[in-house]
Amino acid sequence: MGDGNEEQERDKKIPSERRVSRRQRSPVRIFLILSASVLLSGIVAQQTLRLFALPTEEAIVLNLALQIFLLLPIFHLFFFRILVHYIVEFGRSTADLQDNAARLAAIVDTVFDGIVVIDERGIIRDANPATAKIFGFAVAEMIGQKVNLLMPEPYRSQHDRYLANYLRTGETKIIGIGRELIGQRKNGEIFPIELAVTEMYLHGERKFVGTILDISKRKEAEELLRRTNEALEQRVQQRTSELAKMNLDLSSEIAERKLIEKKLELQARTDDLTGVCNRRQFDVALEMELERVRRYHSTPLLIMFDIDHFKQINDVYGHQQGDAILKELARLVSQEIRVNDIFARWGGEEFILIVFENDLDGARLIAEKLKAAIEGHAFPRVGHITCSFGVTACGAEDDASALMSRVDKLMYLAKERGRNRVEVQ
Repeated sequence: MGDGNEEQERDKKIPSERRVSRRQRSPVRIFLILSASVLLSGIVAQQTLRLFALPTEEAIVLNLALQIFLLLPIFHLFFFRILVHYIVEFGRSTADLQDNAARLAAIVDTVFDGIVVIDERGIIRDANPATAKIFGFAVAEMIGQKVNLLMPEPYRSQHDRYLANYLRTGETKIIGIGRELIGQRKNGEIFPIELAVTEMYLHGERKFVGTILDISKRKEAEELLRRTNEALEQRVQQRTSELAKMNLDLSSEIAERKLIEKKLELQARTDDLTGVCNRRQFDVALEMELERVRRYHSTPLLIMFDIDHFKQINDVYGHQQGDAILKELARLVSQEIRVNDIFARWGGEEFILIVFENDLDGARLIAEKLKAAIEGHAFPRVGHITCSFGVTACGAEDDASALMSRVDKLMYLAKERGRNRVEVQ
């Protein structure tokens, strides 16, 4: 904006020069006007001298003076003013070029990127202070040297082969955009750079301009970021592994606890020796069945049996053998009863069943079947044993205590009447 205003001010101060340059800038027009002016001034001078009778020598001098007098305004208007105008314009253009060159030099000298100019033979012709700072050389040390001075091996050899091929064939491959390479400082240190190369023609000679950026700090930051990411990834993987192990341990612990709970629950419901329901679980089941009797008028029946002469078995064969008989008896009875029947060990050698039949006769048949199965089974070492059975039905007026007392009496009645029999009420 400032440059435009200055030019307008200059135009206002020298309007005549502007008008002259516009009207008379054609060389042909200037030549014709000057030729016509010379011819006319000669004619005017001769006509004027005819009015005076002067000697020849004086007439020649006066003729020349008149022509000069007549031509001076014409030459001033069409030659001298134009010459002065172009001299002023040339001076102004030269000053502008010098100013622009100074500005460009100041910019090149102050930029952070290195700028180096080389010729077709790979010789450094110019370099800015940033290049000297990057590579550790003085500018004077670089100018006139081969550009491979700034390269380590193997880049130096590659560049020399490329330059030889270029001088032989004229083929070039210009790096138009930034490309990561390796540079070498004066002290031999190698470091990463980003290089972009363009070409230009200056005074008829081909030149190559390289823009160099030291990316050491950027690479260090990238490497630090990479290592940080790797460390973070390792920590994440380690933590993930730890969490997975913790989850696995927790899952294992939960499964183990569930197994223990299941075992505890099973132990709470089953007899440790025989594996059938224990007395506690049977009491719960009996109360539930009595509640159904009161609500739905169902008729569950109880069968209680006891091993005959079991004390003699323990005395003769030992308690371990007695336990083996109890386990075998529980297994045998479990095979003979139905899935929905409730079978429990009441205590010692006594067992009890809740069966679901329509009447006592059906329950009697089940008891007789079990009695025959036990009597006919050969138990290890002991051989054959017998059991005494008591059978009774659950009535609406019965509670657990009365019901158990009644079936227990029936079982002992079977023992009193000779054992290995079934008593029903």
